[in-house]
Parts: sequence; C-alpha cells; structure tokens
Amino acid sequence: MKRWEKNIPNFNQIAMQERQVMNADRLRTDLLACIADRAFISDDTLPRTDEEFAKQRDRAKTRLPAVAQGAAKLAADIFTEMHAIQSRLGTKLPNPLSTDIREQLTRLIYDGLFATTPWEHLQHLPRYLKAILQRIDKYGGNPERDMRHTGELKKWQQKFEAQLEKQRKTGNVDPKLMELRWMLEEMRVSLYAQ
Repeated sequence: MKRWEKNIPNFNQIAMQERQVMNADRLRTDLLACIADRAFISDDTLPRTDEEFAKQRDRAKTRLPAVAQGAAKLAADIFTEMHAIQSRLGTKLPNPLSTDIREQLTRLIYDGLFATTPWEHLQHLPRYLKAILQRIDKYGGNPERDMRHTGELKKWQQKFEAQLEKQRKTGNVDPKLMELRWMLEEMRVSLYAQ
C-alpha cells in the first residue's frame, strides 16, 4: 500500500479536476481506502484464521495493481463527467432544473465518496452523471415532462430521506433501504436519459 500512496495512476490530473469537492490529501486517502477495500476484502468472506488471512493477503497483492488502475480510471471518469456538468450549470439553466441537478450532485459526489460508496454502486456513477448531461440536453424539448418527473422523484426522495433519518436515529440502517437510494438513481436514468 505504501507504493500506491505515492503512485496512484494519474493522481495529479484527477486531483486537479476535482479540487472543489475535496483537497488532494483527502482524495488520496479516500482513493486508498477504496483500493484497499476492493483489493483486500472485495467480495471475499472475512478470514477467521491466520492461514486464511495469509491467503487473502497474497490474493490481494496480485490484484492490487489492477484495482488501483481501475479505481483511478473510475475517479477520472467521474470527475470528467462532473466537470462537464459544472460547465453546463454555469450557463443559464432554468432554476428548477439547476436546483434539482445540484441536489442530485450533492448526493452523488461528496468528500469521502470513494471510501463510503460500495464498489457495486460506485462503478455506475459515470453513467448517472452522463444521464444528467443528457437530461440537460433534452430539457428544452419538453420542460413540462421534466418537471412532472422531478416532482414525482422528489416525493420518493423525501420518503427515502425521512426513513433513513428515522433508522439512523435508532442506529440500525436497513441495507434494503440503501438499495432504494440507488434505485432512485436508476429511476432518474430511465426517466431523463433512457
């Protein structure tokens, strides 16, 4: 891991692209946590003996370069799409559209994103971001339809957030509720950017 601390592929370029979300040191820490989780634990069962631990460590050493490469590429793709969206948001977009997109972006891109987002969902972020760009492009053709979809999604998002808040207070968040969070992103893709 010490080798990857200093040699995350294309790190400087990635850090320059998204310095608005997190500073370079936080980004490095975040990416390293993601790489370690994916390389060392991944979908494997946790080791229970010294022998199982040694086998898992050896497996991780062989997959570490590919995982680091994949995580760096994913980060570059995410931040490239994010930069394109931010450029479009800088233009004069109607307020309901720009507000909804900004709210969605705060749920998708945040400090600590790589360490806290499960890999199975993290790999879909570039597609979700591309869908936002398609939504912006399509908006002028039928703004009423976009607003109808936005209203419906907002209701579901509020229900999800209320339930999540309730479960967080009890200290027990149901994994199925978190799946709903990602289903809402898929619903956005299907409604705005088939």
